[in-house]
Amino acid sequence: MVRKGKKWTNAKEVIYEGIKFGSNLELTMYKLLKEAKIKFNYIGAERAKYTLLEDSTFEGKCYERSQKRSKEMKDTPKILGTGYTPDFAAKDESWFIEVKGRKLGDFGIRWKLFKRKLNERDPTPDLYMPTSKVDCEQVVKILNNK
Repeated sequence: MVRKGKKWTNAKEVIYEGIKFGSNLELTMYKLLKEAKIKFNYIGAERAKYTLLEDSTFEGKCYERSQKRSKEMKDTPKILGTGYTPDFAAKDESWFIEVKGRKLGDFGIRWKLFKRKLNERDPTPDLYMPTSKVDCEQVVKILNNK
């Protein structure tokens, strides 16, 4: 919870080697993976690479404001799908890394849906969620020992 007068600090984007990273922690993970010569893809800049829920339609009536500034509520039966993009993936997608300093907004539910989606794969890929530089270093050690 945010106390009055306090604000969540958002991660600052960083550009390195022409790549835009979502945070300094993502850049740290990138450098560690490269240094360890682990083959990977940085996919964090892409949007909704993995579909978690398909678009659908609500069968009943659903009245809501389509935008915050709308003058009136309208029947909005369309349910937009949702997707998820982790930050890093093995070239063969045998593992994924989501670098996360602070879990804000709807991240928790998207993460659960992503894990559930990956459970459908055979074999199920490994997932890592480092939250600090020490965690990033530990992930690299684990990947090197595979």
